Amino acid sequence: MRIIVPLMSEKTMSLVDKGWFCFTAPLNYTKNIVDHMIRKEYKVTPLEIASIITKPEKRRRGKHFFVTRQTKKFMVKLPKGTKIPGFEAK
Repeated sequence: MRIIVPLMSEKTMSLVDKGWFCFTAPLNYTKNIVDHMIRKEYKVTPLEIASIITKPEKRRRGKHFFVTRQTKKFMVKLPKGTKIPGFEAK
């Protein structure tokens, strides 16, 4: 089972051309852990890693309210010409 999950959206796919790849991971993960996991799983060496914690948001579905979970996103910069499978822009 994969703990670090690729984040696919229009915004993250536009960053692929610039060499940035986005992933989500558990809140207790650090940049060092993500660096090790990416080296192990994708066999690439990251140049830079940035982490972002998203706060929970109150959402509404119909007449019911709920709160989204707090998540941690990692943006990984790779050398030019390096690609990760599944991130190819169409």
